Amino acid sequence: FPNYRLGTGYPVCDSNIVYTAGRFVVPPVQGVQVWPNPASEELQLEIGLQSAWPSRFRLFNSTGALAREWELSAGQVGASFRLDGLPNGMYFWELVRRGERAGNGKLIITK
Repeated sequence: FPNYRLGTGYPVCDSNIVYTAGRFVVPPVQGVQVWPNPASEELQLEIGLQSAWPSRFRLFNSTGALAREWELSAGQVGASFRLDGLPNGMYFWELVRRGERAGNGKLIITK
């Protein structure tokens, strides 16, 4: 039976999604943008497609420890986050939706 992935935040007709060993392998959501980079006081997030599920935006320090985590409600396509209390350095971010990574990247914080 076809799975059209309606309301998932992914394009309906995407040939990059494959079924492997009882599990769908889903590519990252297109259009996740994080700016400015480098950032100092505030970070902006924009998600290209709405989702019917809540998401989590996570920021990890250079050793892989979770530095901050923010919750995004279902349908939310943008947010801004304060970076108070985070030291200068390189960080890694990820957007997680339904337990799967929907986007990731690197971020430099300089104050």
